[in-house]
Amino acid sequence: MFSELIGKKCLTQGCALQGQLQDKGLAICPECAGELTPVMRTRKDRILMAIAAVLILALVGGTFGYAVMALRLTASETLSWLSGRVTFPDRVTAPESRKPWFYGRIQWNFQGSRPAGAVDTDNLICERRGEEYWFHPRFQSNDGDQIHFELNPQEGYVYTFYKMDSKAIPLYPKDVTDSPAGKQVRVPENENMKLSGGPATETFLIVASKKALPELAELQTGDVPGGKLDELAKNLSADKENNLVMFVQVPHS
Repeated sequence: MFSELIGKKCLTQGCALQGQLQDKGLAICPECAGELTPVMRTRKDRILMAIAAVLILALVGGTFGYAVMALRLTASETLSWLSGRVTFPDRVTAPESRKPWFYGRIQWNFQGSRPAGAVDTDNLICERRGEEYWFHPRFQSNDGDQIHFELNPQEGYVYTFYKMDSKAIPLYPKDVTDSPAGKQVRVPENENMKLSGGPATETFLIVASKKALPELAELQTGDVPGGKLDELAKNLSADKENNLVMFVQVPHS
């Protein structure tokens, strides 16, 4: 693997061609008809390539191991992390924004022992999918734990939905109101949401906008078809100058 045949030599004593390099295709010495000895050359370039390949594999394996064990990323999230599409913010907002005009937090009320890994409950994983942001905590909650959101729109409006496969339930606002800009919004307003029926992942949609969104405001009166909300979210995310479309997933068991 690391050497190659470059020719053959005749080692017969007294042969006129003794010690001279002959064509590697020859079977016997053309002078004395004696057996030829192969002459090999070490390919240092192949050795260097092999060492580089081993180092790359070790680096990739170490990186994936670190991502899965320490950062608690899935395989797909690890690839996104390596490509720069996964970040680790401490708030629900656009991670690349230095002066966010909207941010939110998940507030936890653990009913038993703290879940494994829940050392810093503000430590989130955020994956950017197109112009949408998908957040989830770096731990799995327990059934019976309770949560609510604290949302801080610095300008504009905010709309929040609890999303299931076939439908979505509006959580905020309960009716069309003035802009909540500059205020802290609690969702739900006077209660917590209890996690139950696990293992499962609860999904919430938060849309912050610098302008009123009548297409979302009109959905606050009842259940919304899940497919319709997904389509609206995708369309709204295209206007990234005015809208922030954020999905928050909360796994529990």
